[in-house]
Amino acid sequence: MSRSMWNGALSFGLVSIPVKLVGATRDHRVHMHMLHAADGGRIGTVQRCKTCEKEVTSADLVKGFEYQDGKHVTFTGDELENANAGDAIEIVAFVDPSEIPVRFYEKPYYLEPQPAGRHPYAVLRQALEDTGRVGIARVYLKSNEHIAAVLPQGTALVVATLRFADSLVDPASLDVPEASEGPTRQEKKAAKALIEQFSGTFDPSEYRDEYTAHVLSMVEAKAAARPQPSPRGLKKAAPQSNVVSLAELLEQSAKKRAASR
Repeated sequence: MSRSMWNGALSFGLVSIPVKLVGATRDHRVHMHMLHAADGGRIGTVQRCKTCEKEVTSADLVKGFEYQDGKHVTFTGDELENANAGDAIEIVAFVDPSEIPVRFYEKPYYLEPQPAGRHPYAVLRQALEDTGRVGIARVYLKSNEHIAAVLPQGTALVVATLRFADSLVDPASLDVPEASEGPTRQEKKAAKALIEQFSGTFDPSEYRDEYTAHVLSMVEAKAAARPQPSPRGLKKAAPQSNVVSLAELLEQSAKKRAASR
């Protein structure tokens, strides 16, 4: 059974659906501990006050905001909790998903209905499918307020947290090529041909974290006192070519891809 990380309600209009939030992702990365090389002991973290130099515990801590250099206002947990947005995912609008740029998406979670919310949950999920819309909601999660997209995924509802607009860097601040620096007709034709050679359908099962898999094989070999697997080798940038024409380089890439297929 999935473990919920948040319990509350999904609301739209006058309808309130009791739900729980379940993680939609798993962390498959290899996590390692820092050890003392001399004796293999685990290294701990010591929290020390920079003013009195005394060691402190979590019970001694408060949160503070620096409003001037070296000056803070402090808050208790209760004070900050009183500022939160409650325990509801409140849908405030329904929009076309194409209106949400991909850079706004942050992290997905599953919404699982409580027993009393199963029917309205199914109604909302079906309505979103039929209209092709996603809900835009407000939710307080992990001590922060978020906006989020509520969207159907098979038989489930997914709530994906979104970034606020002011947390994104304006692409206008980047030094990128102007329209006047655009490609030539030959370069556009060659680039399109290369894209066609690499075109296909996206199947997530075809992709895996090769680095993590290799590190785990190294862990298994060390634990069993076996020889280490052969190094994977680092992906290196392509060597400089004698070809000076970008269009020619693109054409050669397309031909190489076609031959490999």
